[in-house]
Amino acid sequence: MQITVTGKQIEVTRAIENHIREGLEKINKFFDGSIQANAVLTVEKRLQSVEVDLNAEGLHLHGASSSEDLYKSIDVAISRIQTQLLRHKEKIRSRRRKVAENTIPLGIKVDILRGEDVDYGTEEPHIVRTRNYEVKPMSVDEAAMQMDLLHQDVMVFINDASNKLNVLCRRRDGNYDLVAPVI
Repeated sequence: MQITVTGKQIEVTRAIENHIREGLEKINKFFDGSIQANAVLTVEKRLQSVEVDLNAEGLHLHGASSSEDLYKSIDVAISRIQTQLLRHKEKIRSRRRKVAENTIPLGIKVDILRGEDVDYGTEEPHIVRTRNYEVKPMSVDEAAMQMDLLHQDVMVFINDASNKLNVLCRRRDGNYDLVAPVI
């Protein structure tokens, strides 16, 4: 993360710079690539203003705040950036849900067997429920994110790297199992 702090009619101390850096580090976990942040501090009479511009992965966020306390202004400006970021992420999630609902499945069918039939072997297992999936190319990380967004335990997808059908399963401990064919 590259952070630039400038002051207009105010001296930028190490403590102020560290406070801004700590606040922006919370945002850093949402991005994989490089992040550039510019903070401008200004003082006019008793009013202390902060403007923070953040550019990351093609996304531009802006937060501004003014108050009599500089640290409060910094916290509010960073909080506004976090709010914008959360709204942006929710918008992406809702778009993906709409796309998933409106897509036509490509014919992959996943059958789920009833647990008591498999566990006890009392009778021959039969299909209880059938789910249809759209199989589309994506990376393993994207498939894991889709699983979290759709609250699924299994995801069938075509791996970008190998162009082969893969299955990603959520384990009870929270980790994932990847089933990939070797030919």
